[in-house]
Amino acid sequence: MWAAQFIKTSQRRWLTSAGLGTMGYGLPAAIGAQVAHPDEQIICISGDTSFQMNIQELGTVAQYGLPIKIIVINNKWQGMVRQWQQAFYGERYSHSNMEKGAPNFIQLAEAFGIKGILIKNFNPINIAKQYVEGGATCLSVLTEDKFFLGNKNYIKQIKNKYKIPILAKDFFIDPFQIYEAKFYGADCILILLSAVKQKLARELYDTAIKCGMDTIVEVHNDNEMTFALSLKKSIIGINNRNLKTFATDINNTINLCKKFNLKNRVVISESGINSKKDILHICKKTNIRTFLIGESLIKSNNIKDKISSFL
Repeated sequence: MWAAQFIKTSQRRWLTSAGLGTMGYGLPAAIGAQVAHPDEQIICISGDTSFQMNIQELGTVAQYGLPIKIIVINNKWQGMVRQWQQAFYGERYSHSNMEKGAPNFIQLAEAFGIKGILIKNFNPINIAKQYVEGGATCLSVLTEDKFFLGNKNYIKQIKNKYKIPILAKDFFIDPFQIYEAKFYGADCILILLSAVKQKLARELYDTAIKCGMDTIVEVHNDNEMTFALSLKKSIIGINNRNLKTFATDINNTINLCKKFNLKNRVVISESGINSKKDILHICKKTNIRTFLIGESLIKSNNIKDKISSFL
C-alpha cells in the first residue's frame, strides 16, 4: 500500500494485489517476475507481517540464486488491519500488534545464506563522521546504485565535510566511470578481477593512473594474484569472501601471502574481519597492516567504538 502511494514507476513495471491488501503477495510475485525476467533488477517491497506469510520462500530465492532485493518495512503491525481498526472500530487494536514474537529479519535472511541489512536512519555524513572520529584513514563509499543502493553524490557530500581519501566502490566496467568517479571526488577505484577480463582491467588501471588516482585490484585466488602483480603501481586487495557462497575465511589472505612475494607491495586484507583477534592473527602470519572492514562496522551499534576496538 505504501509503495503504491509513494513510488513512481513506468507502465508494465509494477505488480500489485490491486489494492486488496492481499498479505503474502509480494515475495512470490517477485520470484515469478525474476524468473520471467532474469536480467532485470526485481525489488519486492513488503510489510513485515505480509513478508512473514511466505517467509519460507527465501529458500527458493537462495536455491535458485535469484538476485531479488527485498525491502521489509518493519513497523510491527498488520498495517491494513490496524488501519481498519483505527478508522472503524474506535482504535480497538485486536491481535494486530506483532511486536511480541517478531523475528530478527537480518538473522533470518542470513540463516538462508542471504545478506541482510538493517536501515534505521541512513545519513552518509553522520556515518562518515563516526569513521573519521574512530580513526579510519580511508573511507570505502558504495557508489553502485542498482545492486548495492549506493550513490556517487555520497562522495561529494563527504568530501565537502571531511578531508579523507575515498575509495569509490563500484563495478567498474568502462573507463568513463573512472572519469566520473574523479569528478565526484574519489581518490581511488576498485578493480574486481573476478568481474572483468584482464584486458579491461589493464585499461581501467591505465585510465586511473592517467587521472592521478590510485587503484585497488581485488583478488581471490592464485590466477588473479598473478595478474594483479603485473599492475606495478596498484594496491592489492585480498578478498576473504567466497563470491559463490559469501562465506568468509581470513586464511585466504594468509595463504596467498605465503605463495607470492608481496614485500614491496601495499596489500589490504578485505572482508571477514570481525575483531582485533582477526587482525592480530593476520599481522602475525603476514606483513599486512592495512585492512578494509565493512560489514562488522556498519552493523555495529556504535561504529566509532567498534573501530577503536580494532586498534
